Amino acid sequence: MRTAKKAGDDELVAAARRRVGLAKLGLGERGPYWWEQPEADRLAQAQTALRDLDAIAG
Repeated sequence: MRTAKKAGDDELVAAARRRVGLAKLGLGERGPYWWEQPEADRLAQAQTALRDLDAIAG
């Protein structure tokens, strides 16, 4: 985020925010409370986030 903001490029900032959002979702920091989810659901959420992040990275 810092690098994208320093560059002043709105597209870079948006892309960085998307990556950070996906990472936080995968870690359980966003969305339903992770401690209330069954383990299988948490793992599926993390794996989906990783796949999405890999797809963005190319």
